[in-house]
Amino acid sequence: MREITMEDLFQAIHDLSADVKNVQGETTNIKTEIKEIKSEMKDMQAEMKEMKSETKSIKIEMKDMKDELKQDIRKVDQKVTILSNDILEAKADITLLQKEVY
Repeated sequence: MREITMEDLFQAIHDLSADVKNVQGETTNIKTEIKEIKSEMKDMQAEMKEMKSETKSIKIEMKDMKDELKQDIRKVDQKVTILSNDILEAKADITLLQKEVY
């Protein structure tokens, strides 16, 4: 086995230093990517919150429209009932008039 010289130690330290720099660079890159992901997640959460709010507003608007439609249908139904009754009365009047004429 050969002796370890100062030059060998220097080379080992130099290699180790280069490896540490590479690890530090990769760690920095990973930290940057994590920050970007966190930022994107915050943006997505804000968008989701906005979408939930819009969905809630749409649901409320649809409920109001549904209620209005029900009221309008009731009004139309009442008018159709009145019209039907008027038609029946008119038919009865026509029948009576026809009997009187003949």
